[in-house]
Amino acid sequence: MLMDYTRAHLVALVTAIPSPDFAARVATTTAAANAFNAGLAEIGSKLATQKMQTEIKKAFRASLPDEILVVYSGLVAAVGPTSPILTECFPKGRTVFMRCQEGAVDDELQVLLTGLGKHTAVVPPAVVTKATSLLTTWNGIYEAAGTAKGTKKTTALSLQELRAALEAELFTNLLMLAILFPDDEVKAAQYCPKHLLEPRGSSLTPGTTTLTLVEHNAQARTAKFSMAADHAEAFHLLRRKAGAADFVQVGDDIEATDEEATFSIYLEDAATYEFAAEAIRGSRTGERSAIVSVTQG
Repeated sequence: MLMDYTRAHLVALVTAIPSPDFAARVATTTAAANAFNAGLAEIGSKLATQKMQTEIKKAFRASLPDEILVVYSGLVAAVGPTSPILTECFPKGRTVFMRCQEGAVDDELQVLLTGLGKHTAVVPPAVVTKATSLLTTWNGIYEAAGTAKGTKKTTALSLQELRAALEAELFTNLLMLAILFPDDEVKAAQYCPKHLLEPRGSSLTPGTTTLTLVEHNAQARTAKFSMAADHAEAFHLLRRKAGAADFVQVGDDIEATDEEATFSIYLEDAATYEFAAEAIRGSRTGERSAIVSVTQG
């Protein structure tokens, strides 16, 4: 639930940054979200982090044409449509910001900002501030995305500490938004979708679970599984030895992140084990997965 809220919150901020101060807040909050995700189950965290980063980048690129238009219009109003200053700041026009590759977005924004910085005597401060905010926001987003794709770093912090750090960043954002938009319920719903933090109702039944054997380490006698199902809040992992009639639940309430989870289990005996998993949501249980067999020598 926390990551669902964080992702929606960051996408809302990136799509319509409420003030220049939030350019830095996006980067800081994204970093805290990445750190928290890194403390979760390895595969689940990587999937969740990459999904969040992809959505945030898409939201920024989708909003960039309108944001650039604000800068362009402010500059035209100050120097005129035929001024060489306009050409210096937009040597490739405005469409370059929509056509360029992700790795070049910061370069194009820097060209714009450098041009504006040379003419502060005639360029309105609000125009420079807007361009600076766009560059700062994108750099934070792009850097965080690169970190998410890299190797997970070892940290001494506990998951509880990482969660608390993320919650502190989100709370800071909430306070800043409250100051900007006092008693504005529409803005509150836009930037802080609190329903994503509330326990989900059980009106939806999870879909059929897909169970996958991620790794079997015969020497360590461990097996790692990934589980996924639509509308899943958590999973149960079931096990039996081949030939046995009934499954025994060996993984109880395995928390799902973005409807996915991972779980590792120790294989005590030399035997062929059969595993299945089922998703749960509130009081409802989805269809059980197909059986996955693991032979421990």
